[in-house]
Amino acid sequence: MSRKHMSHPTSDRPLICISERQLDEFFSVDEEGRSLTLRQYILRHSRERGMKGSAFEQVGAAQASAHNPDSTNFGPADVDRLVNQYLDTMPEDEVLEIVGQGPFTAQQLREEVRNRTAVGEQIIGMVLADHAFVEDAIKKGLFKVIS
Repeated sequence: MSRKHMSHPTSDRPLICISERQLDEFFSVDEEGRSLTLRQYILRHSRERGMKGSAFEQVGAAQASAHNPDSTNFGPADVDRLVNQYLDTMPEDEVLEIVGQGPFTAQQLREEVRNRTAVGEQIIGMVLADHAFVEDAIKKGLFKVIS
């Protein structure tokens, strides 16, 4: 997922901007292994914590049970899905330079991830680190939805 990072208007803490389209993308799994969109994840987390405010209200109303889903429930297929979703945001003619490894297209990176090479593991780590950052920002209410 591609997100903009900016400063929170009332503090120096980061604020992420999430597009309406991103709200409906795969983001997590619940304890039973069911896929959750980013919208579902935010709603479940906000209801469990009793959080309110414009950021949570922007996400919209939906049915959600109270528990705390997060990436600790991810299986290998979920990680692959998240990584592929990220790689889908790369333009086909764009390459990602990895220091000491060279340039890679999105398709080459998919192969590296699929084969669990050192480069593939770096990409997985990068995507999961970004995912953890987003989870933390959501838990703190430091996000806003943009059109």
